[in-house]
Amino acid sequence: MLMSVDPKPISPQQLLQLAQALSPSEIRWLQKALDQTLARLTASTKPKYREILKRTFGMWANRDDIPADGVDYVVQIRHTRR
Repeated sequence: MLMSVDPKPISPQQLLQLAQALSPSEIRWLQKALDQTLARLTASTKPKYREILKRTFGMWANRDDIPADGVDYVVQIRHTRR
């Protein structure tokens, strides 16, 4: 069965009504198509961690108020909160 695409938006309830008319093989095809589309969208919007790290690289460098050892700094912060 070839389905045409109506450019008008439909409500979720209408979509469910249409889906109930599909055969099991059509439902599997639709599920696969939706999964592939979502995977592409997710992959393209995933944060690029290396790029984020590069943008923040050096922002804590050469600061006199922060010790060179990050562990010591965290210990100092936690000590003041206890």
